Amino acid sequence: MNSIIFLDDAYKDAVKNYLFPIIIKHTVQIFKNGNPWASGVLFKNSKGFYIITSGHILDMEEKHNLSLLIGNELLPFEGRAEWIDPNKGQINDWVDILFLKLNEFYIQKIEVNKEFITTNNLFFNHIPSSVPLKYLIIGFPITYIKHRKTRPLCYPTSIVPQSNFVRLNFSPEINILISYKKRKAFGFEDKGYKMLPNPEGLSGSGLWYIPTLYKDIKEKIPYGLVGIMNDQRLEDNIVSATKIDIINDQFHLT
Repeated sequence: MNSIIFLDDAYKDAVKNYLFPIIIKHTVQIFKNGNPWASGVLFKNSKGFYIITSGHILDMEEKHNLSLLIGNELLPFEGRAEWIDPNKGQINDWVDILFLKLNEFYIQKIEVNKEFITTNNLFFNHIPSSVPLKYLIIGFPITYIKHRKTRPLCYPTSIVPQSNFVRLNFSPEINILISYKKRKAFGFEDKGYKMLPNPEGLSGSGLWYIPTLYKDIKEKIPYGLVGIMNDQRLEDNIVSATKIDIINDQFHLT
C-alpha cells in the first residue's frame, strides 16, 4: 500500500511560498545528446562561475554532448570540466562529482532568471539531523513531464538510520543517505498530492538543509546546501549525496 507524506500548513507555506521559489533559481537542468539527463547547482566564488553536478552523468570525452536549458534555450556546453571519475576506485565512486566552469556567455544568459549561490549558502561540518523533513531535494527528474516539459521536483525528506551505510556500502564520512520512498507527496511545484517520480535525472540535484522554518530578522528562512545527489538504491527507498565538505576538499570552493 502506498503511503502519503502529510505536511502541516506552516511547513507547506514556508516551502511552497518561500524556499522552493528561491532554491529552484539555484538549480539547472542538464541535457545530454539533446535529452533531459541530470540536474545541477549554480555556484560562484572568486575564481569563477560553475555548475556542480554528479560525475557519473558523462564520460569526460562526452562533455561536448552536454547542453544546459537556460530559459527556453538549449545551449551546448562549452567550458572547462573537472571530474572525479566514479569508475576509478571505491572512494571516487562515493564522491562522484563533476564541476563545469562557465564562460561569460553562459553567465549572462543564466543570470537573467537564475541565481548563483556562494560559500554563504554552503553548510560545512553539517551533522545529519534525525528530525523528520529537515531536508529538501530539488531537481529535474526526467520522468516528471507535463506538456512535453520536464517539471522540477521539490521533495521534503529525512535521513535514514546509520546502519544503512555498512549494509549498502556507503561512507558516512563522504555521503549522506536520504529516504526516497515511492509514495504520494505534496507537490510544492504544482498542486495537491501525487506519486513521486523515479529519481532518474535527480543526479546532481542539491540536498538542502532547513534548520528552522522561522524567519530571521531579515525576514528570511535560512537554508543551506549540504550535498549533491549522486546515487540511488530504489529497492531500499534510499538515495545518496556527496557531502559539501568533500566537494570543497576536492575543488576548493572557499
